[in-house]
Amino acid sequence: MIPFLQQYEADLILLDALLTDIDSQALLESLRRNVATQDIPIVAVTALANMSDRERLLSVGFNDYLSKPYQLDDLRRVILKNLPKSSLP
Repeated sequence: MIPFLQQYEADLILLDALLTDIDSQALLESLRRNVATQDIPIVAVTALANMSDRERLLSVGFNDYLSKPYQLDDLRRVILKNLPKSSLP
């Protein structure tokens, strides 16, 4: 697991779907198998922008999708949609 997730409790994870040194799908699967992180919403952030890419990412276990480049309003919308209500200020 990612070391910082062992130190901090995350309410939401934004995960780049096209990491160069880590297989993001394998990382997603690892997070989903871990009791401490399995219920954390995970949003794919990616340059892949067509509908089939979106459907594939959602089908492998991402909660939502944010296409790059994105506007701050898009990021805000995705965060508010996926952040647990108990985590909102």
